[in-house]
Amino acid sequence: MRLSIDCKATVKIGITPEAENRGILKRPTRYGCTEKYVPFGILEEDSGQLHLTFGSSFKTSDFLVDSLKDWWTAIPAEKQAEITHIQLR
Repeated sequence: MRLSIDCKATVKIGITPEAENRGILKRPTRYGCTEKYVPFGILEEDSGQLHLTFGSSFKTSDFLVDSLKDWWTAIPAEKQAEITHIQLR
């Protein structure tokens, strides 16, 4: 299995007043937001499935490893048993 992984710059994410009643999470454009998150993506290249994680820590090796662990535990056990090698790109 080939995985493409990438961590991006910190972004501010919050709920706008209009979206709050509808429960929509979005990136605000003009509202004061102090919450900062680091997006980390894992793309399964063969299937095109994307797994996104948002962490409140900076880009650290612990955050990357924790995100990969979360991705792995989200995979059904039957599929885990079929995977013999993982290539990170």
